[in-house]
Amino acid sequence: MRFRLADLKPRTTSAGWRLTLWWLGGGFFWILAGGLLFSLEWGLYLGLYCFALGPILAVAIIGVSLRLRLWGLARYRHDENDEFTRSVLKWHLRFRGPRPEIWMYPSAQVKVFLIPDVLRITGRQHVVISHAFLRLDPAARYRHFEVLWKKMATLEARGLRLHAGRLLAWFAVLSPLVVFVESIDRIQSLILGRRLHEMSEWVQPFLFRLKELLVGSTDAKELYLGASRHPLNLLMGFWDETLNTAEGAGNSRQRELKPSFYELRK
Repeated sequence: MRFRLADLKPRTTSAGWRLTLWWLGGGFFWILAGGLLFSLEWGLYLGLYCFALGPILAVAIIGVSLRLRLWGLARYRHDENDEFTRSVLKWHLRFRGPRPEIWMYPSAQVKVFLIPDVLRITGRQHVVISHAFLRLDPAARYRHFEVLWKKMATLEARGLRLHAGRLLAWFAVLSPLVVFVESIDRIQSLILGRRLHEMSEWVQPFLFRLKELLVGSTDAKELYLGASRHPLNLLMGFWDETLNTAEGAGNSRQRELKPSFYELRK
């Protein structure tokens, strides 16, 4: 057998290395930032959160949200006479891998989220769709879900753990920043009202570029989530599967994760 130096190279994909470096870089950034802004002890606390507590909190939030039907979540009720249900059955027959659980939540915007079973309890992926998604033209809705189903089939075969790791890393690294940004937005709204752009809108291009580093894509440079008045927007909004499509209205400044109180009253 001929020995080659290439045989010593780790069998980890570039995406796996990117995730590892992104997570390590984020953790050490918070250690440094906490040490410079507060104290070394605070920096170590932030680093511990990023490396350990943050992922655990993300798993807990996902599990509790689905279990207790938080954020207005509800299981989609399939009906044999429903066109969407018939389409799902077709994809089940066409792609044998994915067996997702489909959830709905109230939103005036077209949104689709793919959340893997990070604990591998059910072995199923979770697809969360908005009420507005169900009101799409049947052809557009079919096209959206067909693309998503192909992605789920690919993840089942190659990278389900990688996708889950990306979501956990995103939450762990950025949730401290989101808490700070949302706090500034609330203070600004109390003092100045809505006369100025919220800080969350200013940081969105920066966060999109961070996602490019994590995922390795360059197709979301000019997209904006807009202001939503919802603390999960900066965390989950970037993982909207319809973000880069015309129907998703990626450049709309009215994108939101959840309708406001006044919209719910209408």
